[in-house]
Amino acid sequence: MSLPFLTLIVLLAVLGAWLAAEFRGRVRVRIITGFIVLVTVAIAAFIWGRFVEALGHLEFLEPHDSPAQTALMDTGERLPEFVLAPAKYGWTGKFPGGPWRIFDKEISIEIDTRAVPNGPKALPSVSASQAGLVHKIIPALPAILTQVEQAMVKYNDHEPDFRKYITNPQVWLSSEKDDGQTWAFVIERTDNPDFGYHTEFKGTNFIEIWAGD
Repeated sequence: MSLPFLTLIVLLAVLGAWLAAEFRGRVRVRIITGFIVLVTVAIAAFIWGRFVEALGHLEFLEPHDSPAQTALMDTGERLPEFVLAPAKYGWTGKFPGGPWRIFDKEISIEIDTRAVPNGPKALPSVSASQAGLVHKIIPALPAILTQVEQAMVKYNDHEPDFRKYITNPQVWLSSEKDDGQTWAFVIERTDNPDFGYHTEFKGTNFIEIWAGD
């Protein structure tokens, strides 16, 4: 039973007892006046109790100028073509104009802005150099996907059916190599969640492909 309801019952019980005593004394003015006062108090107490209870469940919104809101706005301003969502290490989303695919799997973009979760606690925004690199990648994306496919086929010439294990292909920008040039195209495997193919680029130039945990 809620606190406001219990408060109302107690006040009404007190009101009843007081009225009975006053009625025996036949003091009608006091009865009427007391009745009005006590009913008013009971109603006020009930309303206040409901207000306090509601206040206890109220979730206060994060200020608009909080670090999280600032990072979200800065990221949106630097990459307005994207709809990016906060993630454990940074920001994630899809490329505009898609869906873009490789080996019939839709690709995503992962932009890390911190090396460890909650460090710093407030997720940093996409940096200006990261945004600049992404803008270099966008127009070259069709050619990049062709290069990655060719590199993957050559790298897996000993395993012709590697395609059936491909999952979560992504353009990945690391927070530790935020130089406006370095990034990798990462492809995971369904049969080994800790394994990944890394096709490394400098700008739009292919560097090498390697694989490992």
